[in-house]
Amino acid sequence: MAEETKSADAEDLGKLVIVPTEDELLEELPDMGAAHQRFICSCPAEVGADKAAAQAALMAAIKKDKMAKYYSSCCAEMGWTVDEALLSELTCVPPPRPAARCTPHAARRTLRPTPPRSHP
Repeated sequence: MAEETKSADAEDLGKLVIVPTEDELLEELPDMGAAHQRFICSCPAEVGADKAAAQAALMAAIKKDKMAKYYSSCCAEMGWTVDEALLSELTCVPPPRPAARCTPHAARRTLRPTPPRSHP
């Protein structure tokens, strides 16, 4: 969790400054492993990189983080065939919402407070 420290500036006396911890700073860094594996896959064959291992690592990262658009762009760039089943698995589609039981106008009507009833 971020640490709160007092600022040393004369104008900022009394104000708290939130300083992130080292662990929080590391969490914000993007994982560059997928980009590195994509680079290896795009290198020419003369480079001698292990493209099969790089492709396997790249696909594992894509599946882990559900990167559908990244998968599509990798397939287009590298000339891979797109696995439609995998692509639909990676694409997060929320389940359909049930039909509303009332119209928005009726919903607003039911949310208004009713005045207290007087009993005779």
